Amino acid sequence: MTDTTQDNVYIPTETTDTNFSSNSEHREIMTHVLDELLCVTNYNTCDNENCEAEIYKHRYDCVTICVYDHEYSFCSEGCASYGAWSIRYDRRKAARLENRRLTLLPK
Repeated sequence: MTDTTQDNVYIPTETTDTNFSSNSEHREIMTHVLDELLCVTNYNTCDNENCEAEIYKHRYDCVTICVYDHEYSFCSEGCASYGAWSIRYDRRKAARLENRRLTLLPK
């Protein structure tokens, strides 16, 4: 139900009434939800397995590295270096164990 003759979009009045109605209780509840969402999306723990520092992902000293097409966040260059090495080591180890398991399967 779109009127494209004058580059205007027709929106039914029921939809606009629903969109523009104000419910203060809903707004109060959503404030808590949006605060939690902001915290979940912007704060993280350091991805180094030996460090549990809380970090803000968009801060200038947060180090973000892509390892095997996954993005990891670290609190410092030192944690990033060891954390990336550890992630790569664990992936290689898992691949070796999988290959060994496949070669030992009965045929």
